[in-house]
Amino acid sequence: MIVAKFENKTKEQIYNRDWKICVICWTNSQLQFHHVFFWTESNYESNRNQADQWVTICCDCHLLAHSCKQWEWVRQEAIDYLNNL
Repeated sequence: MIVAKFENKTKEQIYNRDWKICVICWTNSQLQFHHVFFWTESNYESNRNQADQWVTICCDCHLLAHSCKQWEWVRQEAIDYLNNL
């Protein structure tokens, strides 16, 4: 598994922006960071690991976001969330 590396300051920005809850199901347990774009859509420029590329998401929703096509709505909801900020 590839682990994203970004500054603690950026992590705090993401947590604070998302109120330290999962942006999909609103739980506050087992939180992780989720890059909202697929590998082929990822922004590989210098801003790839900036807060506007990531959301706070729980472990269960994160698994769904990377799961089969049936759960694509989870990924799209995360993208919509960022686009509506």
